[in-house]
Amino acid sequence: MRCAAWTLVFAAAGAGGAAAAERQGVSFQEVLALPATPANARIAYGSAPTQFGELWVPPGPGPHPVAVVIHGGCWSAEYGEAHIRPVCAALARAGVAAWCLEYRRVGDEGGGWPGTFEDVARGADHLRAIAPAHGLDLQRVVAVGHSAGGHLALWLAGRAREERHRESGRRRGRRPLRRHRAHVEGLGGRGTSGAVAGEEVMP
Repeated sequence: MRCAAWTLVFAAAGAGGAAAAERQGVSFQEVLALPATPANARIAYGSAPTQFGELWVPPGPGPHPVAVVIHGGCWSAEYGEAHIRPVCAALARAGVAAWCLEYRRVGDEGGGWPGTFEDVARGADHLRAIAPAHGLDLQRVVAVGHSAGGHLALWLAGRAREERHRESGRRRGRRPLRRHRAHVEGLGGRGTSGAVAGEEVMP
């Protein structure tokens, strides 16, 4: 199985992005109030209370492309995945399954380094277990992150190289996605793009 991951990071870029955000004047509470179709499933990938993902699946038999969605919130336990659910619902309406990861954050037992990163990796790898039952296409996988989640999505794109050196993935019996590229886009039109070259580690 050959998987590719693209990482899209949403961030205001430069003065133009900051001005656009100021003009919109959208509060966090308004974001939380946005309507979102409920997820089709909530699936645990670990035993901790925050080690789960919510899955939105488009209508139809599939197989569907998948976005691994990683929410922001300053890496803090104060902010969960609720604010990113409208994005997940919109992706499903557009024909892309959304696998929205919750994870241990600073303030949670085991959160921070390395637990937060381990959760994101474990949650992404759990796609292999749930793909057959939900009609997911693991040949077409993208990682999407907002704010702190953008940082984690970029790390996810590059972790194959890191784990090759540490061999931690093999010791834990996990196999990272095979090929990874990253694209960084700013909402203000001044984003930059580039690539994070991952190592081929899947047979």
